[in-house]
Amino acid sequence: TLANSDESLRLFNSSCQLVDEVVANPSWPSGNSAERKTMERGADLTWHTSFSVNGSPKAENSQPALVSNDNNQNTTTVIYVSSPPPPGTVSYCPQIGTPSHSGIIINEVAWMGTTIGATKEWIELKNISDEEVLLGGWQLLSRDNRIKIVFDEDESIQPNQLYLLERTSDDSVPDVIADRIYTGALGNSDDLLMLFNDECQLIDEVIANLDWPAGNSAERKTMERHSDLSWYTSSTVNGTPKSENSTKIEVEEEIDDDEEIEDDEEIEEEEEIIIENNNDYLVISEIQVNGENNLEYVELYNQSQEQIELCSDEDNCFYLSYFAPTFNSDGTPKYNWNNPYYNWKFLPGEIIDPGEYYLIVIHGDIEGNMIIKSEKGDPYSSSIINNSKGSFSLFNSNPIINDEELLEEEKINMAKSFKVDVVAWGDNSLPVREGEVAILGSQGMSLGRKWKNGRYIDTDNNFNDFEMQKPSPGEYCKQSPEKIEDIQVESFKNSVTLSWKTPFDADSLSEEIDYEIYFSIDGADFKLLEGVEIVSEEDINSATIENLYYDRDHYFSIKAIDIDGNESEISPTISCKTEASNHTKPLLYGNRQKNNIFDIPSLSGEISAESLNTLIEQDYYTSQLSSNSLIGDGEILYTAVSMSGSRKIMAMKDDIILWNYNCKGFCYLIFLGKDGTIYFSDDSGIGALSPWGELRIKESFEGILSNTFTIDSQERIYFINSENKVYGIEDNFSSMDIKNIYNLSDQAANLMAIDSSDNIYFASKNVIYKANFDQGKISEKAIEVDYHEDYEGERDKTLLISGINIVSGDRVLINMVDHYYDEEGNSHRSTTLLSPKMEEVIWSKIDYPLPLAIGENQFYIWQNKSPKDSWWMVFYLYGIDLSTGDILWGKRSASTISISHVNYLIADKNNNIYFTQGSKLIGYNVNNITSEEPEEDRILEISLGETGSYFSVGQEKIFFNFQKRIKSVRY
Repeated sequence: TLANSDESLRLFNSSCQLVDEVVANPSWPSGNSAERKTMERGADLTWHTSFSVNGSPKAENSQPALVSNDNNQNTTTVIYVSSPPPPGTVSYCPQIGTPSHSGIIINEVAWMGTTIGATKEWIELKNISDEEVLLGGWQLLSRDNRIKIVFDEDESIQPNQLYLLERTSDDSVPDVIADRIYTGALGNSDDLLMLFNDECQLIDEVIANLDWPAGNSAERKTMERHSDLSWYTSSTVNGTPKSENSTKIEVEEEIDDDEEIEDDEEIEEEEEIIIENNNDYLVISEIQVNGENNLEYVELYNQSQEQIELCSDEDNCFYLSYFAPTFNSDGTPKYNWNNPYYNWKFLPGEIIDPGEYYLIVIHGDIEGNMIIKSEKGDPYSSSIINNSKGSFSLFNSNPIINDEELLEEEKINMAKSFKVDVVAWGDNSLPVREGEVAILGSQGMSLGRKWKNGRYIDTDNNFNDFEMQKPSPGEYCKQSPEKIEDIQVESFKNSVTLSWKTPFDADSLSEEIDYEIYFSIDGADFKLLEGVEIVSEEDINSATIENLYYDRDHYFSIKAIDIDGNESEISPTISCKTEASNHTKPLLYGNRQKNNIFDIPSLSGEISAESLNTLIEQDYYTSQLSSNSLIGDGEILYTAVSMSGSRKIMAMKDDIILWNYNCKGFCYLIFLGKDGTIYFSDDSGIGALSPWGELRIKESFEGILSNTFTIDSQERIYFINSENKVYGIEDNFSSMDIKNIYNLSDQAANLMAIDSSDNIYFASKNVIYKANFDQGKISEKAIEVDYHEDYEGERDKTLLISGINIVSGDRVLINMVDHYYDEEGNSHRSTTLLSPKMEEVIWSKIDYPLPLAIGENQFYIWQNKSPKDSWWMVFYLYGIDLSTGDILWGKRSASTISISHVNYLIADKNNNIYFTQGSKLIGYNVNNITSEEPEEDRILEISLGETGSYFSVGQEKIFFNFQKRIKSVRY
């Protein structure tokens, strides 16, 4: 045999000259052991992993397709495929209409996956017509187009033929070749499948509202179509892919009209006892075929009240037989009831007392009642049982029938009559089994018979009777908790509360059972939730999962674990959609704000510094908490901080730190998405954090100019990098769509703005550009230097656009350095308002600094009006009329010592402004300014106790960021 590592293969010719070789040093260069995908050779003699499960023996190897990477023209992605990729962008059919059921139907759906895994979904179509149906342009869609399949022109289905679609790869249905591979997941509830022809006419549909009309997730039984087009649950585990559907089992109850049933519950209970306890004799209670150190054994249990003799004399003995999962070329089983692969006879004198176990050790270093030996009389040196599928049967006589006068079928029936018990696993095509096979998947776990009401269950159905357990050779295995079936779910904002009843456990008290909760965003990739508090009251348990995404489906399942570590089967998946968000402050505002007017409560009153509460404080010398913050629904504060040399994003609720995310180098918050995603940038690129602080996705960029970030109404992010390239990013949750919108030939100004139609504005030197995500650049306007009529110098000056803001009516407010030269040759900066299309100058004023903020009808500046050559300092906070550019009011600050500058100001929708000046937060209503004196007309004054920088207004509190602490005050 070939080893999985530290191995080699060498090919020599007849002269013992080395012709070829492949070496595993220590690992083989390709191949996938877990997925059973072989190692194949390419035309260039390099090795790659086969696209096909089990490889391509005596057939052409799967070939690599080269796909260029649009984001990096110097890289190429290699994908191994067996068919051409689907077409590009298409327009998907609207999910409306009445199905015509003409020609093609949806015939079978494995919405629950298979026994291999819940993600191994597949869909089967059937041509019920008498003619070939061409599928070119047809579409198969699920709810919200999570599955969106467009068939190619060369695809068709012949009359009465089946067409198999497998999710993700061709190993979703082992041993059956898919006609097509698709991506996307089906939900276990609240989903649909719609089949449209090439004219978007609805041909067939099946809707889960709330549940699918058929199928069984726990038993992995598919949903199959009857000839009358009704749906029913398959009688076969894993369904019948690319084969005729199983027979629909009709359940009929005939009750005479005059018949009166006095106690239904009593009758049902009696029937249950009969079904579950139909073996009061000898059972196979446990098998182990893939244990630790290749341990293999079979355990028997005497359920009777009498001693059982396993071999009274040479001619009256029980036999334990193993049937290997091997089939002849014609599909018939090689090892049937009368022809076992191994046939072990019990020794004379062997007995099992009532309620006792009997252990047969096939391979492994443990003691047992019977040790299986090879023909040489020695214990086997390695494992001999197939651990993926096979059968054991206990017979009360030799199943090998040597009577040549009997037909083969008669020999099989005679062997069946000797059967005492059977257990089969892994494959329902095995001939030796009881009902459906049991599922054995986890390495190290044994297959144990279920225990209930003081005895082992035996319904003559291996799937129902056996479960995976912790190995307990020769003794009672403490039972696992029953599977949690009924989970109740409710949501509030972005939290979900699950509740469920304590499952029955034969060996454990309710308080001795713990739970694991698994969570998924897409219904496929589940992860264990850590640190969730579970509250138990009597037999009802509940858990609240907080800080989830807003307005998104979330999927949950629960596993019970008892005090002995025995685990239940995983529960059915339950889904819940959270509510839409109402973030108080999803965008950063301040000096370089892009969205100018904020919907915040009106603030008023006078508050002392003693009323402020310290939420967090850092004594490190290098601590820096003075950054702008975001506020989510529920007043969760997100802020970028520098603490003791590390840079991170921190989430806080009141004075509790919910989580930290460590950035790479400089850390900058961008905005808070509607679904609760926190977008940020650091030295390695732009990332998206989940509401619980986990990095969901990140794209690498270098040299981002952080002051250029702006967001449109579709939550697309725009920015400019140091190479003067303008980018737009659209987050598709699992990936980011990146567009290089425009490349500037000259140095970009460190600014950007956006209008109400999601057009972006940016500048380079004296040129302002207008563009959008889909079209790229739309227009540009060059601004020329303006000269006084008496200016006598050279008229070859250049200006620099230093600020862009979009104000009401999508007018464009720009600031320019060196825009105007007076008669003495002095240059001046200017502020100019342009029409929405930038074709007309509405007004232009000189010597206005950059706006602090933009209101509905005004913008606000902090201007130095100090006399020249004087110690007297005079500064004004001005309100400027957006319509004319004229000063409407001013608040004067003057001193010969020092002045606390206004450098952070916001405006709300109620014509109020708020700003920090020194150690105070001050507010005015700009429509009620009566004096230049700063102390007059104030509607708000909060003493901060120290010099403040940024502040954020929530629904109930104001948050202040200082250098070494964050404080809050309730208003």
